[in-house]
Formats: sequence, structure tokens, C-alpha cells
Amino acid sequence: MKSLVNGSYPDFIVSVENKKWYDYLKNVNPRVEQLNSLFNYLANFSNQAAGKKIIKIYQKERRKYYVLFSEFIRVNDTTWPGLMVVNTPYYFSDLKKKPVIRDFIRLNFYWEGIDTSNPQLINTPVFCEHIERYLNRIIERVNKHNSGFKEYEIKKAIDTVIERFSGTDITKRYAIECLKEYCNKSDQGESMLNYVFQKEKLM
Repeated sequence: MKSLVNGSYPDFIVSVENKKWYDYLKNVNPRVEQLNSLFNYLANFSNQAAGKKIIKIYQKERRKYYVLFSEFIRVNDTTWPGLMVVNTPYYFSDLKKKPVIRDFIRLNFYWEGIDTSNPQLINTPVFCEHIERYLNRIIERVNKHNSGFKEYEIKKAIDTVIERFSGTDITKRYAIECLKEYCNKSDQGESMLNYVFQKEKLM
């Protein structure tokens, strides 16, 4: 089984499909970074005089992102890049609409729209990158609030990952391997890695 864990991918890495994927990332990633920066600015300085101008820029960039996302999927719906893009969605609040819970508690909705039970995706970087991104955001949130329950929150996040990937035995075992890799290269301590091993023994 080829995967991110052992450092190799299928042959599509050198194919036209691979070029489509990286071209998409090249177009989208700067836009995603800009949208995140704009949203964070608005969240912290919403009463500033420049707020209306920033909102206008944000809404324009948001529309462009969703057009790129939807169009790529439409054109590549039966290809590897299409599968990878549809499972790498980003959520950006529509500031012209009434806020919903997801606008405030985003991490609770992180896995929405991601097919964590699709074994085909273990042959791409998508799953491990999602797991790493999710855990990094959990740790960032815990550190930001100086929580005394850091270990508890990280273990809870690990439980969430395993639960999300439990749709098939293949995806669950792959998620365990991604978690091991994450713990090995992070500074969260041996206790987190041991916790993953404990979960693995229960499988």
C-alpha cells in the first residue's frame, strides 16, 4: 500500500493529473491565505473605519475562491485531482448572511464535506495533511486559551480523528499511521504517541 506514511505515492505524481492538482494549489493557496488574514482582521478589528472596505475585499475574494473550487470539480469530477480537491474544502463565512454556529466554532465542523471513508484517498497526501492541520489547530486553540486541559483536549482530538476514519478498516488503520507520524515529529510528548498505540491495540 503506497501512502504518505512510507513516503511514496502512485504514478499520478508524474502525470498530467498531478500537474492539475499542483496548478490548482498554486492558484488557490494564496487566495486561502488572504481570506484567512482578512477574516482574522475583521474578527479582531470589526469596528475599525476600514471594516467596510475589508469586508468588500473579503466577499470578492470569497466568491473567486468558490468559483475556482466548484469549476475545478466540475471539469475534473472523474479524476484524481477532482477527488482530492473536493475533499480539500475550505469554509469561509458569508458576511452578507446571518451568522451560523459554524462561523464561531469552526473546528467542530472541520471534517464536514471530507469523505474520510474513501480508501482511494490513502494514496494521496489529503488524509495525513488534514489530520496534521486539524491537530495543529486544536493545539493552537488550547495554547491560545492557556488551557489546563491541554492533554485532555489533544486526546479528545485524536479520538475524533479515529472516529471519523472508522468508516472502513483500511481508512482507520491509515489514520492511526498518520497519527503516529504526527506524534513522532511533534513536540506533544511521548504520552500522545502512547495514547495512539493504546487506541491501536483496541482495534
